[in-house]
Amino acid sequence: MSGGKKNKSKLQGRQAVSNIRQGDKPAPKQRTARPVQKGGISGFLSRNLFQKVLFLLCFVVYGNGIYNGYALDDEFYTNSKEGGNKLTQKGWKGIPAIWHTRTFFNNDGSGYSWRPVVLTTFAIEAALFGEHPHISHFISVFLYGIILVLLFGILRKWFSTQGDWFSFFVCLIFLVHPLHTEVVDNIKCRDELLALLFSLLTIRSIWFQFDENRPKSHFSIRIFSQTFPPLAGPDPFPNRSRLSICLGKMQHLIIAPVFFGLGMLSKHTVIPFYATLPLALWFFTNANWKKIALYVLPLIAVGLFTVLLQKMLLPPQTRTFQQFENPLPTHPGILNLFATAFYVLAKYIWLHVIPYPLVYYYGYNYVPLATWSNPVSIFGLVAYGALGIIALRELKKKSIVGFGLLFYLINLAAYSNILEPAPGLMAERFVFDASLGFCIIAVWFIFRWMKTEPLNFKWGIAQFAQTRAVLIFLALIFTVRCWFRNEDWESKMTLYSHDIAFTHESAKANMLLGALVAKSAMQARLDASRLQNQRKNAEAKQKMDESASLFLEARSYYKKATEIADYYPTAWSNLGTTYFFVDEPKPALSYFLKAVKLNPKYGEGLFNTGMAYDKLENHDSAVWYLSACIRVDSTYVSAYEQLGRIQFSQDHDTAGTINLLHIAARKKPDSEAPWNSLANFYTQMKDTASAAGAMEMAAKINPANYDRMRNLAAYFYQHHNMEKYNYYTTLYNEQVRIAKKKAEDEGTNDQQR
Repeated sequence: MSGGKKNKSKLQGRQAVSNIRQGDKPAPKQRTARPVQKGGISGFLSRNLFQKVLFLLCFVVYGNGIYNGYALDDEFYTNSKEGGNKLTQKGWKGIPAIWHTRTFFNNDGSGYSWRPVVLTTFAIEAALFGEHPHISHFISVFLYGIILVLLFGILRKWFSTQGDWFSFFVCLIFLVHPLHTEVVDNIKCRDELLALLFSLLTIRSIWFQFDENRPKSHFSIRIFSQTFPPLAGPDPFPNRSRLSICLGKMQHLIIAPVFFGLGMLSKHTVIPFYATLPLALWFFTNANWKKIALYVLPLIAVGLFTVLLQKMLLPPQTRTFQQFENPLPTHPGILNLFATAFYVLAKYIWLHVIPYPLVYYYGYNYVPLATWSNPVSIFGLVAYGALGIIALRELKKKSIVGFGLLFYLINLAAYSNILEPAPGLMAERFVFDASLGFCIIAVWFIFRWMKTEPLNFKWGIAQFAQTRAVLIFLALIFTVRCWFRNEDWESKMTLYSHDIAFTHESAKANMLLGALVAKSAMQARLDASRLQNQRKNAEAKQKMDESASLFLEARSYYKKATEIADYYPTAWSNLGTTYFFVDEPKPALSYFLKAVKLNPKYGEGLFNTGMAYDKLENHDSAVWYLSACIRVDSTYVSAYEQLGRIQFSQDHDTAGTINLLHIAARKKPDSEAPWNSLANFYTQMKDTASAAGAMEMAAKINPANYDRMRNLAAYFYQHHNMEKYNYYTTLYNEQVRIAKKKAEDEGTNDQQR
């Protein structure tokens, strides 16, 4: 039997050689057969076990953050309770305007940045689910899970010679690294998640070209060839297979730039991809520079197209930095600028290795203006100089260390403050992409330290127990750190009050916490006024005492801010309000005047100064400052209201007061405040018909005020206008229903939290 098989094998071999010799061309090289894979659920799990574990671990690590509320800057995209983004609140209807509007705005109304893809996702979310922070947090964790799944698929191709366990541990450390808590826990950071997601999808699309085991013609072409076979006679498309292959290659050249374009329209953190993609292609493929250019040039074209699109659709952008955010643009001397930049870079190394403390804001003076006498700056220069030399030395070797270092340095360069100032000097989200390079190096180092070859690593084998223990211990430490940090992001108050222990030298951190405490103080003051109207004097006094205590606390934060940034007029003005609202107008006036001296065109400072003079019964000065406020900002509605009130109380000028309020309504057509003031004024003048007309105008601007709808319905019922009575009664019932549902949802959210 054995001899027969040998003879048969030799005969088949001779026939194969004979066929090749007789033909005009050698037979095409056969693609390596893909291994037969198990079917069913067990097969699916076994084929995708690493991806499943990574995806589920995202919810293990960040699951407790899903119950958080809104926090830092979430109102840029959502959170209508604190103003929010008016376009995303419209749901589907707001999407067209999103693509014609800047994403963020300065205090003077000028806009900057354009992230329409991110805003569109929030608009769709609002249309489908309404505004619920838990849903937004769930989406963030879900996106993070998808990113980890894609990342593992890419890394196992890049590091195929190291085995799947190496790629898994890189992804695991990336997943649990506490530096990523800001990106995942902060709803606003969906822009970072989407930018990285689309970058990975771009890589994945391009890498299909280098997968020898993947058929080059994709499902869309296959469906054509299988669904429409020739009905009779010869096949009209004899070169159908060749056509499919060409279209398959073209498909990748189209899909990759589309994904990259979506990334550019999410956030410009994808720009370093122009360098990291060629780097990866050079490291992990045999592609020459011409072929690498074939993939990179379309991405450059897409980037230029998005820039052109902005110029066509949007007004010019203006991004201004307050000095306490990033003082480097006005920092004296290039040497000191570099000293501060390397101080920041050194801090990034520290936070990668020991992620403590983590804070939501790292601006001045948490990060000081450094000089070269600062040892941290010197360490940063030496460390990054050494990293750069090692990276260049390892570049020719195409080593894992070289790739990890270059990936880290390239992605970090954009936020180094050397090329351009970074908002707030430094932030955890700025190293989201760069940290992948750190994770690659860290896992490589652990394997080398434990003298373990990654390719030989097996989970259950005893000889790898120490390596496994070190990696799992590191992951557990990071996971616990993430759990605690997730809880810090529960709300603005939780976050700001927790981090102030570390950010007490930051002007902005003190300002933010002071503003939040002052807001609570104002709410307690309003509650006290309401209780007084209900003749609940004891409860009202308790609320007033609470308000005074909160204003005193806010005062301490504002004072600290003025000590750090004495050039900041808002800090002085806000400090004045903590005296004004506890009936201490004299010290309040001194701080308001200081704010106006620093910025004579500061509208809020002028308004506050006028109000302080009014409280001191210096009405002439009050009128002057309120008028100055209107000259500086013609849309400052409160200045019109208070100016009209003072003029009427002094001169009994009814027509002048009404005229001022009508001007305010014209200058600020989207504000109900002037019409509310007119309604109150007409009511005071016993002109109920005009008061009702003003209330109707306010109702058109803000239909959510159901008390106003009820009052209008009652008025028209008394005046036998049944048509308007029915109209406002219907609106009243609808708004009450909406308010009840919202209260129930918020109650459910509070219980879950």
